Amino acid sequence: MQEAQINHEVLNDLLSEQIGAARDMIKMDTDIEADLSCTGDDFHELMDTYSKQFNVDMSEYIWYFHTQEEGFNIGSMLFAPPNERVERIPVTPVMLIKFAEQGNGTWPIPIIDFRNTGSTWLSIRCCSCLYYAG
Repeated sequence: MQEAQINHEVLNDLLSEQIGAARDMIKMDTDIEADLSCTGDDFHELMDTYSKQFNVDMSEYIWYFHTQEEGFNIGSMLFAPPNERVERIPVTPVMLIKFAEQGNGTWPIPIIDFRNTGSTWLSIRCCSCLYYAG
């Protein structure tokens, strides 16, 4: 499959089609989750379509740094959801264009010291495994 060439117009088309965002609302520094209200499953579907359409390696992408969970997670009765334990990093069109041009996403992920978090580390890993297993 030949990968699509990316630019602001092509990415605007994808965002408009996938999440119904008005083209005039999409700027290069638009926070896709906060400004366009694309969260949870909609965000995951957008990122999946983006990675396939532009042949971007998403192996370094960790969802909970960029969006929230969708629906109710029974584990949140005991532990805060993974996305609430880390500082959210906005995903913007300029970031997506850069990653598509590179062919991979060197996603900005802060260094987290899990040595003192105990169950936090375990629950983040369990939630991630359950999300991708489901």
